[in-house]
Amino acid sequence: MNKETTELLQQLAAKLGTTAEHLWAILIRQAFISACTDLLLYASTIFLVWMCAKKFPQWLSSSNHDPDSDTHFAYIWVFAIASITAAILVIGSVMTIPDTITAFANPEYWALKQILDAVGQK
Repeated sequence: MNKETTELLQQLAAKLGTTAEHLWAILIRQAFISACTDLLLYASTIFLVWMCAKKFPQWLSSSNHDPDSDTHFAYIWVFAIASITAAILVIGSVMTIPDTITAFANPEYWALKQILDAVGQK
């Protein structure tokens, strides 16, 4: 850590009633937790994309309902909502890949970035 970062961390720690060393250790542990949370997001995204690409069309085509029925209409709405959600999750997942890699490979840098983002510096 450079001098400026250390000072920022000490100021933040003083406001929280703890030490800078303790706060830094917490942030380092949080890097792993954040990366694991991102992995869960990726798994959920992959599952939802798979459902939208494979399962929903199968369910829709295998239904014995009239295309004008309420059930058929409900399947289409569920598929549309799931597809939009999947698209948003894919975009979000792609945007978080660098942070996930950083959190696993270099948690100190991830923690430093969190501190700088919190105080508005980049």
